[in-house]
Amino acid sequence: MSRPSFIINCRQKGPYVYRSVAGALAQVVPCEIVVADFASTDNSRDEIQRAIDTAPRGAEHEVRFLKSDRPTQTNMAEMNKNVDWLWRQTSPECEWIFQASADDYSLPARISVCMEAVKRFPCSAIATTQYFESPENTRRDTASGYPRETGYVKAGDGLVNLAYGSTIGGYRRDFLERVASRTGPNTPDVYWGWLAALDAGFYAIVNPQHVHVQHANIENTGFQGKMLAAKGDEALRVAELNHFQLARLYMHCFGSAQELYPGKMTQEDMNAIINVILGQMAGWLGTREALHKAGVTPGVL
Repeated sequence: MSRPSFIINCRQKGPYVYRSVAGALAQVVPCEIVVADFASTDNSRDEIQRAIDTAPRGAEHEVRFLKSDRPTQTNMAEMNKNVDWLWRQTSPECEWIFQASADDYSLPARISVCMEAVKRFPCSAIATTQYFESPENTRRDTASGYPRETGYVKAGDGLVNLAYGSTIGGYRRDFLERVASRTGPNTPDVYWGWLAALDAGFYAIVNPQHVHVQHANIENTGFQGKMLAAKGDEALRVAELNHFQLARLYMHCFGSAQELYPGKMTQEDMNAIINVILGQMAGWLGTREALHKAGVTPGVL
């Protein structure tokens, strides 16, 4: 089996990116590691280079550091474009592509655990569960709550229980080549996870090998950091945009499943995706109404 590729996308993550790159370099399986910085104006690039130069390596890795000076906004749509561009920069012979955000970090056995599993369990996506860390709690004692058992995750169960967001995934290249061009502005890990479950399967291993860092930052690319930091009117704007983004994501998941995998959704899958769409639409309408009542101008997606 060819060596896997490990990608890290960075935008304004100076305080965290050293640890993220160090986590990739610590992998005990030889990897192609591709780190890309997208027009950061902080010390991100210096920290990336410092990690490449000084962080211990768990195996003989091939490392590439890509620098894009195209100005980007700190929002999900821009981040998704960057992730889509980044995985396409990996070597064609790399059959598996693993990802990590620049403010999270992987433990040394993450890729090893996954690559051992795919030898026995054919799938389009492979993932381990992860720990959650915050500035207030740096102990690794809180792991993702779902899945609770190692095995294939059903498509609908994965959506309802947030499996695709509470695991950290790797994807087969041939699978991404089929579906990634349709991702658009939607959250890749959820979209790809859902479709992988309908394809050759989404296999999850209950063995936390990644750490998701929860930190408050209103300029964060993802919504979680924004929601943790937002106060007052800004919190209402962020909540409304988050509901909208998720409603659009789930609608796109539904449409793509019908187009790419006709007949593959079970009735349970159908019920699950309809319920999450309706739930987010209700949340979006509620927060939108609250914005109007408060006289607050909605945020820009």
